[in-house]
Amino acid sequence: MDRIPIHDAFWEDTLALWRTQGLGDRDPCDVFEMDFDAMYLDLSGRAEQKVLAENGRTITVQDRAGYIVRKFAGKSRSMDFIEHFTKDRDAWETLRRRLVIDPDGTGESRLDDCSYFMHLDAYPTWAEAKAKYDRLRRRDRFMLFHAYGPWKPSGATAG
Repeated sequence: MDRIPIHDAFWEDTLALWRTQGLGDRDPCDVFEMDFDAMYLDLSGRAEQKVLAENGRTITVQDRAGYIVRKFAGKSRSMDFIEHFTKDRDAWETLRRRLVIDPDGTGESRLDDCSYFMHLDAYPTWAEAKAKYDRLRRRDRFMLFHAYGPWKPSGATAG
């Protein structure tokens, strides 16, 4: 039978609630019979990421793209963008050099099966990312790749 494929992205607070209501450690994609698995590619400038403040209600972080944002802790909601790393040409030049992906396969892969959004942990190595990819492919679902980072429209030139 043909049907429209099913895929969704779950809010972190929704998942936390469901886990207390019986979902446990099960993958919601399995429970809801989703048709897609996802990997996430981080194309950001790999700015230093750090937690700047936490008060139990909100968390303020600088992420890999260089944004400083405040958001409700443990909740998927809109963020309050406070500041950006690239305030001038010198900051852009520093960040720009970090856009290059490591072609020899050493170091962080910048690929993960965990969303890049507020991804504060280190990315897996290339070998670890390949193992995650292989595990997902064995599930025989469509593979969806999300990318997070700068976007350059066709015909645009890099400055």
